[in-house]
Amino acid sequence: MMHSQERRSCKRARLNHPVMMGIDGRIMRLAEILDAGEKGLRVRVTGQSGLQVGHEVEIFSLSAYRRLDASRFRCSIAWQDSDNFEVGLQYIQ
Repeated sequence: MMHSQERRSCKRARLNHPVMMGIDGRIMRLAEILDAGEKGLRVRVTGQSGLQVGHEVEIFSLSAYRRLDASRFRCSIAWQDSDNFEVGLQYIQ
């Protein structure tokens, strides 16, 4: 398996920012954005059951995820590293 650092094609900013990740519009998981670039994010997720490459997810700010007007963004899962509880997300525009 290719290590997540070897997948980088653009500069990344280290964030270590806690967020909530919505899956299928209903399942919420605590997550942490480890780093981000112009094309996507590397995220550590508390549990990976139900996550598959190609699935769409939504990322919410931890402080605002319950508000209807909260800013959020949609991504698709580009890769998965089950050993490290990480997924790579690609932005959906």
